[in-house]
Amino acid sequence: MLDKFRRRAPSSDKWVVFDFDGTIAETSHHLVSFYNEFIYSHFKCKKMENGDIDKLRDLNIMEKLRFLEIPVFELPSVIRRSRKKFRSSLLDLPMVQGLHEQLIALKAEGYKLAIISSNRKKNIQHYLEANKIAQFELICCDKGRSLFVKHKTIRKFTKDQNITHAQMVYVGDEGRDITACKRAHVPVVAVSWGWDSHRRLANVAGSSENIIDAPEQLIQKVNSILK
Repeated sequence: MLDKFRRRAPSSDKWVVFDFDGTIAETSHHLVSFYNEFIYSHFKCKKMENGDIDKLRDLNIMEKLRFLEIPVFELPSVIRRSRKKFRSSLLDLPMVQGLHEQLIALKAEGYKLAIISSNRKKNIQHYLEANKIAQFELICCDKGRSLFVKHKTIRKFTKDQNITHAQMVYVGDEGRDITACKRAHVPVVAVSWGWDSHRRLANVAGSSENIIDAPEQLIQKVNSILK
C-alpha cells in the first residue's frame, strides 16, 4: 500500500521536445494548396496566393485570421478540419532538410527526443514511419480544438517524465510556441524556417538570442541551454 504513495526519484534525463508542423515537416510550401483545397473551399474565406506566405509569417495568429478573413468563432472548426485532412497530404511533405542529421546527433549526445504538437498523433506517427524517422521516444498531442493549450501539454510532459523545467528545451516555429514555453517556464529554441518569420519570433521572445535560422545550428544551441 505504501508503494502507491512513494514519490518517484527525480529523473536525470534531458529532453529535446519538438513541434511538428513547420518545425519537422516542411509545410510552408504546401500550405497554399492545402489551404485552398480544404479550408478556403469549405469555409469560403479568403483564397490564398503564393505571395501571401511571406506576409503571413510576420503576423500573429489573430492578424493571420483577419488577413484570411476567418472569423474567430470558426477557428475550432478550421483546426478540426485541418487535422482530419492533413493525413491525406502527408506523403507530399518533405522533412526539413538537414534536420534528420541533427536528430541523430542529439541522440548521440544522450538527449531523449519527443514531439508535442497540435496535430493528431496518428498523423505524426504515419509521417515518421513513412520518412523512416526513429529517433523520437514519445509523441504528445494537445487535447481539444484550441491552439492555445500547448503550455498545459508541456506542463503535463514535465510532470509525467518527472523532470524539472530546466531539463527540457522545446523547439518550435511559431510565436505561440514561445508564449506557451514562457507560461510553462521551460526554455525554447525558435526556428525561423517554419510558420513565423525571424522578426515575428524575435518580437515575441524579446530578442534573437534563442532563434536559429538553419538546422545545423540546433545542436550547439541546445547544448548551450541544457549542458
